[in-house]
Amino acid sequence: VVLECLVALPHRAAAMWAEVPRELFLGGGLENLAAAIEEQLADGELAAERLIKEIQDSQVQSCLIQALSRVQMQSADSAVHEERWERALGDLRRFKISREIEELTFRINNAKQQGDEDTCRELLRERLYKKKKQTLIKGGRE
Repeated sequence: VVLECLVALPHRAAAMWAEVPRELFLGGGLENLAAAIEEQLADGELAAERLIKEIQDSQVQSCLIQALSRVQMQSADSAVHEERWERALGDLRRFKISREIEELTFRINNAKQQGDEDTCRELLRERLYKKKKQTLIKGGRE
């Protein structure tokens, strides 16, 4: 979905890409795709056809070709893709907050093991705030 939206809305790709957690592009040759996307965005607008040529991994090329095909088969109306991006953006934000909560839980456990009660309390407050934010995003109120 992220690739489809980037391809469908290349004029907004840089702003959209800034919202994408890089953890989504780890493994399976996706790091190269992420690097190629970032390089193109640094040079200007995203071009799917150029990405396909630049990426040497056949599986990643296949994903790009599929995304491009789906975009071409769907409505030319950018509002459809904008709406799809907004839904995906909620998923991306939930993913990012989930990762932040996991990191805070890890840090809380470390603080507990070290007997650092002040740090532990501070981290617990921060985790509670993130969980509330996560609940708001799930409810579509953020």
